[in-house]
Amino acid sequence: MRTCAEKVKEKCNSNQISTIIDLKHRQENEADKVFKFISILDTRSTSNGNGEPDVLSESLAVTSSVLRESWMPSCTITLFIDGATSSTTVKKIIQDIGMEAEYAVYEVPREDVRSTSGDGDLFQSINQIRTSSRCMTLLLATSDEEFLKVSLEKLLKNNVVTWPTRLLVVTRLSSRQLRQSKNLLSRLNAMVIILEDYTKGRRFGVYAYIPYSHRMALVASWTEKSRLKFVEDQQLFPDKFRRFPDGGNLVAAAIRYPPHVYFQEEIDDLSPVKKYRITGTMKFLVDMIAGKVNFTYDVITPPIGSWGYGYPNGSWDGLVGMALREEVDLSIGPAVVLFNRALVIDYCDTLMVKYIRILGRRGSTEANPWSFVMPLAPSVWAATFATLLAIFVIVTILSKIMWDSMSLSPKMSISMYIRALLMQDIRERTDNIWEKLLFGAWLLTVLVLIEAYSATLFSLLALRRVPEPYHSLRAVLHDPKAIMIWFGNTAYTQFFEAAESGIFKEVYEAGQKGRITYISPQEYVGTVDRLVSRGDHVLLHPGLAMKMFLTEDFMDKGSCKFYFSREMLIPMAFSLMLPKYSPLRGPINEGIRAAVEGGLYSHWLESTMTNPKSCRNPPSKIYVNSALSLMNTWGMFVALATGYIVSLFLFCLEILQGKLTATTQ
Repeated sequence: MRTCAEKVKEKCNSNQISTIIDLKHRQENEADKVFKFISILDTRSTSNGNGEPDVLSESLAVTSSVLRESWMPSCTITLFIDGATSSTTVKKIIQDIGMEAEYAVYEVPREDVRSTSGDGDLFQSINQIRTSSRCMTLLLATSDEEFLKVSLEKLLKNNVVTWPTRLLVVTRLSSRQLRQSKNLLSRLNAMVIILEDYTKGRRFGVYAYIPYSHRMALVASWTEKSRLKFVEDQQLFPDKFRRFPDGGNLVAAAIRYPPHVYFQEEIDDLSPVKKYRITGTMKFLVDMIAGKVNFTYDVITPPIGSWGYGYPNGSWDGLVGMALREEVDLSIGPAVVLFNRALVIDYCDTLMVKYIRILGRRGSTEANPWSFVMPLAPSVWAATFATLLAIFVIVTILSKIMWDSMSLSPKMSISMYIRALLMQDIRERTDNIWEKLLFGAWLLTVLVLIEAYSATLFSLLALRRVPEPYHSLRAVLHDPKAIMIWFGNTAYTQFFEAAESGIFKEVYEAGQKGRITYISPQEYVGTVDRLVSRGDHVLLHPGLAMKMFLTEDFMDKGSCKFYFSREMLIPMAFSLMLPKYSPLRGPINEGIRAAVEGGLYSHWLESTMTNPKSCRNPPSKIYVNSALSLMNTWGMFVALATGYIVSLFLFCLEILQGKLTATTQ
């Protein structure tokens, strides 16, 4: 058994905090064991300066019983005591527990509890033990009100007593004297052992403070006769945040973020902080969790309506800032999960994963004037002319090999094939079987080709193309007139501002040239109507909010004026935010997993949209039944004029060649 012994005595430089020394690998004499933690304590009697026994020795039996009952394998037991506890008492309680545990003992004199000198080494040492152990139980023994309150504040501030860490407070203070520490104890995984009666033998009560309540719940009692006796349906270190017995009222922060959060109206309850009623999918989710955990909540909004932006001095604004400063119990965003945010706040389980997409204005319908060349793909045009060339070569070779008086000349043969392709009359005749077979195969090919061309051309002339120029971020960057719209001070802007290479580095450089406009969430709808509708601005944002906007716009105007890009950028995980080490994380995660895995959240999202599938993938080509105008056919006239010009040029060359030949002769 590893125990705590008084082997080495060494004080910190401040002479205020007793330190522990790791002797795990140090060998003493043969009679000594290897101890992991050594407590450096002054030798004291088992009584304080007033002759009264110290609180830990007085409650030695009940403390040992509680620690034995709650101990788990591979856990560390850490004692945090004031100067009234003797090293003899510490040795006795460790021997009385009798578990294969690792122990650490820290002593802070009462008169120096408010001093911050040496706190860094102390709490760093405790945190090293906490992080290296599977679990840790921290025993805090004192009967001094101020020592208890200040110690709890320091332990919380330095993240020592996070929710998995168990805190056992042993004190002689009454429940009335513990009032100034009750708010701190109610937030922790803590129990308090209180001496209740000394007249007819010692009687101790083991209590747990109820969160968001003014009372303590009796977990167990201890007497010399019955020893440790549990209250019905109670256990040591109960999971009191799974469901609040007395209910509770939480404060939640939110900003407008359709379809997740809508602000309905302000609640007028004479409070100095403005409270709001909300609706949307996040209300459904939080209401479900609130019903399970038994709490109500008030919604407030940050002064700066953003999710949260970090500044060089370490401060944050928006929802992240309120959670960091513990002004709220949760931020119901939902917000994008980012590494730098996770350093200062806690995220719940992932609620959804969305991609950034481009929202642009669809152009007016227009016909393609060059549609007469589009019925056949370039490869078909190339294959047709290649076949015609091959026939010319074959006819030329066979004419030389099998020529007779009935054969056509190569020039006449190729003219016949071209006239057939252009649907002109055939004047040449031949009696050779090989020429008839070759020409018949060509006629069959031309017939199929012309019929397919005619039918496809009819369809193309009846179609109108709807321009959608920006289906990729590269297309936006290549257009110098295109202006990008991003939400300012968000995860998206932080992403491309931190990019050192690649396309997002180019986005940042484009912003330096004035090609980025930043907006707030409150300006979302107005910006789309005012800027994106012009056609030279595009909005980059996760697709869900834009789908909601498209649905509302379709219901209002009856047509799809905007479109999504086919390219999806930057996958983003969304979740709720909590203050660091918040004990609410467990029950909220259970609610999120139930809503996501059961498909409830997806159902809520779809239910917020009247026509959820409208304008999701609007056709880029539409069929119209109207007369053709010059705008639809000017390409054909250009081709005709070009042909006339070329033929006129060739005609002039022929005349010139004829005159030169006559002059020469």
